[in-house]
Amino acid sequence: MKHVWAQARKPPHQDPIYFIVYVATAWFGVWVLAQPPRTVEAEWGPIVSTGWAWFLIVGGTICAAVAFTRWWWVERLGMLPLATALLSYGSLIIWAHFTSEGSRSMQTWVVLLGAALIAVRLASFRGYAYGPPTDREG
Repeated sequence: MKHVWAQARKPPHQDPIYFIVYVATAWFGVWVLAQPPRTVEAEWGPIVSTGWAWFLIVGGTICAAVAFTRWWWVERLGMLPLATALLSYGSLIIWAHFTSEGSRSMQTWVVLLGAALIAVRLASFRGYAYGPPTDREG
């Protein structure tokens, strides 16, 4: 079981999945910029909606650009705007859940799923700025 977990958490096996997630995130940011969600604009205004979209675009682009490299420190930097976007949108939907009609449970689940993806990626290269040492390096 320990061997399976060690293999599953090695970032090279995750790279294609995360690349797709990062590209989709940047694309979604462009979409939000073009057609902001009414909930975001109504509650917090167009400035927050635009900022949220740019966080998605910048973070997704940075992370996608280095997803196949071993420059994990750059990917960590790209995750900061992604986490900021998730936190701001998550705060908004939780606020809207309690202050307006309807349920925001599904939206909350999607935000938590995004946060889990970031957490797993960060955990997979915790402790390294670049790639882990190879067998030849000791």
